[in-house]
Amino acid sequence: MSLRYVRSLGLLVALPLGACGGGAYKASAASPSFGGAGGGGAQSYGGVTTNGVPGTYAGRGASASAPAPVAAESAPLRAQAESREEIATTSSDSASAKEPSGPQPLPPPRPKQDVGSSDADPRPVATTAEGQTPTTQAPAQPKEMLDIEATLLVAVDSVHESAKRVRELAKQYGADLTGDQVQDEGSYQRGAFEIRVPSDKVADLLDAISALGTVRSRDVRATDVSKQYFDSQLLLQNLEVTMKRYEEMLALAKNVQEVLVVEQELTRLRGEINRVKGELRFMRDRVARSTVHLQIVPKSVDTTPPPEVPEAKFFPGVRGTMLTDMTGTGHTTYYGLGLSLFFLRNFQVDFDVLRHGASPFETNGAEGRAFLVTAGGDIYSEFFGGGRRKYFNPYVGLRAGYARLDGKNDALVSGTVGLELVRTKGLLLDLQGRLHLFFGNADGAHAGVQPTLGLNVAF
Repeated sequence: MSLRYVRSLGLLVALPLGACGGGAYKASAASPSFGGAGGGGAQSYGGVTTNGVPGTYAGRGASASAPAPVAAESAPLRAQAESREEIATTSSDSASAKEPSGPQPLPPPRPKQDVGSSDADPRPVATTAEGQTPTTQAPAQPKEMLDIEATLLVAVDSVHESAKRVRELAKQYGADLTGDQVQDEGSYQRGAFEIRVPSDKVADLLDAISALGTVRSRDVRATDVSKQYFDSQLLLQNLEVTMKRYEEMLALAKNVQEVLVVEQELTRLRGEINRVKGELRFMRDRVARSTVHLQIVPKSVDTTPPPEVPEAKFFPGVRGTMLTDMTGTGHTTYYGLGLSLFFLRNFQVDFDVLRHGASPFETNGAEGRAFLVTAGGDIYSEFFGGGRRKYFNPYVGLRAGYARLDGKNDALVSGTVGLELVRTKGLLLDLQGRLHLFFGNADGAHAGVQPTLGLNVAF
């Protein structure tokens, strides 16, 4: 119980008693005693009660034989004192009163008044179906950040005149020409432009460019970079907060080692911050200005891409062949067939199996056989079309390999002269002659001539 409460209670009890003729307040067992310990005599406080009201307050020790009327009348007086105490605590004259402890509830908010209204005549506030004031709506989401890039191919009557018009349109729409190239080499005319135009004007610029001629192709793409931009902003904020903390740590560094460690981290953070700021500037520029890639060509130029035709990389085939082996004692003729693996003109592998006799149909089998494996390549003559003609493409080449003639092993090298009789996408008819040099056995080196006619098909 606080001292202020005790004082107020004493005042409220003493005043009714004085009014009823009681000159002095006799303390009962339930009332506090301000006298000496035990049953000492009355004590005077200089004619002033403890709450500042004039009068005399006599304190006596509590005794078991206190008169019953005093105790009996103290109950209503105490209730009256408590009621007056509640009134006193709410009065404004409480400069020395102690503030109530603990958090106090705030008063309910007053309705928001419009500008110019008064408390006497407030305007009605919109409420929901439940009678509650609606909450403030969330701010509208920002528009998408679109990086727009367009590619156009326009066929025009005059490349030079259209190029001038493109430059005028760029100036008219506040665009920048970051690329301007015009080629005029005889029958070859072409113009290429790269235009950075404000994004709110890109549609008008594309329409104006399309009016220059016939649009052969048009491709407009818009990439939303909103999320990437927002993430970069968050990263930048975090980096700046971290750098501020490191700067505070630098101010508290106590030795050179701590300074070096913090400075190293600050250098890294500054680099990251500059990089993120550069990305943000780049994205803002890409969103603020769209990019248009424009090509202009004469209307006489066919810009239709050629159809994709499959091209064979492998031509397996068969061939008929004849080999004449010339030695110092005479010559021997072999007849047979071969298998050709034709990958490209500059690389081939051939397998030939032959036998010699009076005729290719002789079956006595008493003479001997020949077996050849060669690999090599050929080159076309650029003077005669470089192999691009359908008929009669000449070529020359070199080969190397292995030969077994009449049971004797030889190494060989050979030169080739050939002519492609017919060359199409799926067929190759080839006539060639080879001059071989055999060496490596005990009989010594000897030569041979081998004409062939081959047929290869595309695979």
